[in-house]
Amino acid sequence: MRILVTGAGGVVGRALVTHCEAQGDTVTGYTHQELDIGVRSLVTTEVARVRPDYVINCAAWTDVDGCEKDPARAEQANAAGPENLARACRETGAGLVTISTDYVFDGTREGFYTQRDDPNPLSVYGATKLLGEQRAQNALARTVVVRTGWVFG
Repeated sequence: MRILVTGAGGVVGRALVTHCEAQGDTVTGYTHQELDIGVRSLVTTEVARVRPDYVINCAAWTDVDGCEKDPARAEQANAAGPENLARACRETGAGLVTISTDYVFDGTREGFYTQRDDPNPLSVYGATKLLGEQRAQNALARTVVVRTGWVFG
């Protein structure tokens, strides 16, 4: 399979590139400096050039405090970015997996959240990640959202 990984400079992105390569996939990984997913024209060009079977989006602006101070930048990275990827995938026939966060929830539930629980983000970070999920799913039915609560490496 041909896999395009965004956010390939981060912990999850690096691990996914390594894992996919070990499975025999052809992987093209992009760091933020190599591909800013918030810029639609760049995303469209690169996805069309690579023609992946799947795009795995590990790119995000995860600085929670920074997102509060600069909501426009948070929206560009965390909401417009996944939508740009989904639109580009739709044009090329690729599937999209986008990594999200448990920050889409308010943290008041005891135990684990499920996909049936209603999101209620309390921060700009959580709100923009939720918006990114929604915009990607609206743009591409083949979007899979993976929400994670903790990443370590």
